[in-house]
Amino acid sequence: MSYPLIPEFTQPPVFPEGKDSLVEFLKTHPVFVPHWEEKKGSCPPGNMDLTGGIVCSRDFPDPEQRLETAYKDFERFLTEAGIRLSGKNSLLTEV
Repeated sequence: MSYPLIPEFTQPPVFPEGKDSLVEFLKTHPVFVPHWEEKKGSCPPGNMDLTGGIVCSRDFPDPEQRLETAYKDFERFLTEAGIRLSGKNSLLTEV
């Protein structure tokens, strides 16, 4: 199955030159705009319908909390996409 290209992602991003400029660029947060239908039951076959929300279970051993940023970024993405961080679907990270 192939998906159409999203126009904003057909060209690689332009990064500023210089260490300080790049660091400041990486601190910014681009606005997320979902490119899918939000109606319940409109999910194409082979895809997961997340209109009922999703629970992220952090069961992967991470005593030094190296994955914390990844979990927070993913949860921020879900929130911006309008996907509840609770509900009937589960995402499990484990060994």
